[in-house]
Amino acid sequence: MLKTMAKITMTGESVINDTSICDYSAIIDLKKPENMSVTLLKKNKELYKENRVECREDYAAFEEKAYATQEAVFAILAAKSEQNTPDEMPDNTPVEE
Repeated sequence: MLKTMAKITMTGESVINDTSICDYSAIIDLKKPENMSVTLLKKNKELYKENRVECREDYAAFEEKAYATQEAVFAILAAKSEQNTPDEMPDNTPVEE
């Protein structure tokens, strides 16, 4: 049986002197946006040590973008739930006219 999931994936990287040092990714589940994961992959540990401050700043900026996207998903879902029209409600839901 096929199961599908809708998710938003964001990616970023720290590049210093044309060298990619770290990769960042965030995955937000569209049905349960509170289930967000943010990861950091150090691709070059020696260069990471030398550029730790910049990489940490990049990671913090990436996290902020991920949380902003998560908040946008929460807002969209809240707006959709407020827009319940009679056509979208179950048949046994009373509707005032």
